[in-house]
Amino acid sequence: MTSGLNCLPFNLLLIGIMLCNQLTYASGETELNAYQQELMELLIKGRQFESINFDTAISYYTKAELLARSHQDSTGVAKVKENIGFAYYYGGKSQLAPGFLLEAIDIYTSTTDTISVINSCYNLGFIYEGLEDYPAAIDVLKKSEELALIKGDESILGRIFNNLGLIYQYVGLYDHANEYQFKALRQKEKTRDTTISLTHVNIALNYSQNAKFNESLRHLDLATSLFDPDTQLKELAHVIKNKGDVFQEMGKVDSAQACYIKAIQYYRELNDPVSLSRCRMALGNLFVSLEDFEMAEYYLNQSLDSLPQNASVKLRCYIFKSLSELYLLKYEYFQGNQSLYLDKAFSFAQRLYTECDRVGSLEIKRAGLRLLYQIYGYKGESKKALAFAQEYIELNDTMFSMEKQQNINEIQTRYETEKKELTIQLLNSENERISDNLTQSQSIRNAQRFIIILLVVGIILIAGILILTYRYYKLLQKNNNKLRVQSALISSQKTEIELLIREMNHRVKNNLQIIISLLNLQMNQSSDKVVNEALLDGLSRIQSVGIIHELLYRSKDQVNLNFKNFVQELCKHLSQIVTHNNNVIHLAIESDVAFKVDTTVSLGIILNELLTNSIKYACEQQDDCRIDISLEKLENDRFQLIVQDNGSGFPPSFKRESVNSLGLSLVDTLVAQLNGEITLKNNKGALILITFSSPKE
Repeated sequence: MTSGLNCLPFNLLLIGIMLCNQLTYASGETELNAYQQELMELLIKGRQFESINFDTAISYYTKAELLARSHQDSTGVAKVKENIGFAYYYGGKSQLAPGFLLEAIDIYTSTTDTISVINSCYNLGFIYEGLEDYPAAIDVLKKSEELALIKGDESILGRIFNNLGLIYQYVGLYDHANEYQFKALRQKEKTRDTTISLTHVNIALNYSQNAKFNESLRHLDLATSLFDPDTQLKELAHVIKNKGDVFQEMGKVDSAQACYIKAIQYYRELNDPVSLSRCRMALGNLFVSLEDFEMAEYYLNQSLDSLPQNASVKLRCYIFKSLSELYLLKYEYFQGNQSLYLDKAFSFAQRLYTECDRVGSLEIKRAGLRLLYQIYGYKGESKKALAFAQEYIELNDTMFSMEKQQNINEIQTRYETEKKELTIQLLNSENERISDNLTQSQSIRNAQRFIIILLVVGIILIAGILILTYRYYKLLQKNNNKLRVQSALISSQKTEIELLIREMNHRVKNNLQIIISLLNLQMNQSSDKVVNEALLDGLSRIQSVGIIHELLYRSKDQVNLNFKNFVQELCKHLSQIVTHNNNVIHLAIESDVAFKVDTTVSLGIILNELLTNSIKYACEQQDDCRIDISLEKLENDRFQLIVQDNGSGFPPSFKRESVNSLGLSLVDTLVAQLNGEITLKNNKGALILITFSSPKE
C-alpha cells in the first residue's frame, strides 16, 4: 500500500481460488460445471490482457458479464464488475473505477452476502486511496471494519486497520495513523498474518513523516528481521529503499546513498523495472539536494528510460517533475547552455501538465502549473506566465477550499455525533434521577403509614436522605465528567479551526508572493519610469499586507497581531527597498500592544504610505535622516500614532485638501475607517498625528 509495498486487494490475488470459493454449487460439489469453467476462463483471460491491451481485457469481461446474466448469477455479475473496476483503475481510467465497485457492493448487499460486501468495501477503499479521495476511502473502510466486527471476520481486520492507518498518515493525522497501525499489528499477531512485516514498515513510515526517525529505523529493522531473504527479496529491497528515504530525511546522505544503491542491485536481480525506476528517481533527487547535478541528471534519466510504458502514470509524472526542476536549477546555476536547460525544463513541464489529468492528482497538476509559470517567466513571455500563474492560484484556492470543506465537514460530523450522544446520556441520566425520586417518594409515603414505629420511620428517613445525597453526588460527578468531555471537544475543535486559519494565512501570503513576483517581472520588462514607480508603490502596499499574513502564520494568536513586531518587519522591508541605511527608523511602541487583523491591515497600509514618503522626501535630502514612530494609548480605547522625520517638512504653501495624491487619499480613507483623525504639521520636520479607535475584544 505504500512505498513500493503495495499489496493487490487480497480477494483479487488468485482469481481461480476466488471463483472456486464464490461460484461453487450450493450442494458442495467440488467440480466446476461447464458454465463456471467458462466464466473462470473469461475472467482469467481478461486479467491477463489488462497489462497488454485494455480494450481486449474489457471485451473478455463484457463476455463474462453477459454469460453470468444469462445464467441469472448475481454473484458472478458482481465479481465481473469488480474485475472491470480494477481494469479501469490500472488501465489509466481510474476515475471510472469506483462506479463498478459500487455496483458490485449493491449486488452483494441485495443478496445478503456480507463477506463479499466486506471484501468489496475494502477493495473500494484501496481504489479511493489511489485516487487520493481520502474521505471516501475512510468511509468505505470504516463500513468494512464495522461489518467485519459484526460478522467476526478477523482474517481481514488486520488489513483494514493497516489501510486506515495509511490513509490517516497521508492526511497528516499521525495519532490516528499510529492507533490503527498498532491495532493492525495486534490483529495480525493474533491471526498469525504473514504480512505483519509490512505493518512494521507502515508504522516506520508514519514515524518518519512525524520526524521520529529513530523509531522509524527501529521498525524497519524489525520488518527486515521477519523477511526471508531467499523468498522475500523484493520486500527486503523495498525496506532498504525506505531506510534510504529515512536517512535522507535525517540528513545522512552517505547512508541514504548506500541504501539506494543496494536496493537498485536487488531490483536488477529481481528484474523489477518499476521499483528500479522509483529507486533511481529517489537517488537522483538525493543528488539534486547535494547539488551534484550531473549525477542527478544521470539517475533521473535512467529512471525515466527504465520505466515500462504500461507502468504507473503517476510515477512517470513524478519523474517528469524531478527532471523539470533539475533543468530549471541548472538554468539558474550555470551560465552556459542556459537556453538548452530551459528548453529541457519546459519540455518535461509540458509533459507533466499533459499527463496530470490522467492521474487525477491535483497536487501533480499544481506542480506542473508552478513549473510552467516559472519557465514562461524566465522566457520573458509574461502573458503566458500570468495565465499559468492565475490557473495555479485558482487551483491552489480550489484545493484549499476542498481541504477546508472536508475538514469542516469532518469536524461538524464528529461534533454533531458526540453532541447527540452526550444529550442522550444526559436525558437518560435525568430520567433515572426523576424515576429514583418518584420511587423514593413512594417509599416515604408507605413508611408514613407505619408512623407508630417512630424509630423505624426515623431510620428509613435517614436512610432515604443518605441514598438521595449519594445519588445526587454520583449524578453531579457524572455530569461534571460529561462537561469535561464537552469542554475537551470544544478545545479540540478550536485547535483545528486555528490550524485552518493558520493555513489560510499561509496560502494568502503565498498567493501575494506570486503577485509580487509577477509585478517584479513586469517591472524588469518595462523601461517606463512612471510605470515602474507605480508598480513599486503597489509592490510595497501588497508586501505590507503579506507581512501581516506571514506574522499571523507564525503567531499562536490568529485573531490579534503584535503591533510592534509588525512595524519592525515593515520598517525592515522598507529600508531594504528604498535605502541601504537600516538605522533610519526608530520605534517607541510598547511590546504588549496588539490589534485585530482588520485594524492592523489598515494601520500597515497607512504606515507604508507615510514611511515611504518620509524616506523618499526626507532621507534623500540629507545623510543623517531619522524617522521616529511612536504609539500612545489614550482613554476610551483610543490610540495616537505619531510619525515624525527630521527633513525639511511640508512646504509653506502645502494644503492637504488641494493635494491630489493617491497615497494621501488612501491614508484619509483608511483613517476614516478607523473612526480616526489625521493632523499634518511641521515640527523640525514633517509631523503626522493619527488618532484612532481600536474595537474591544
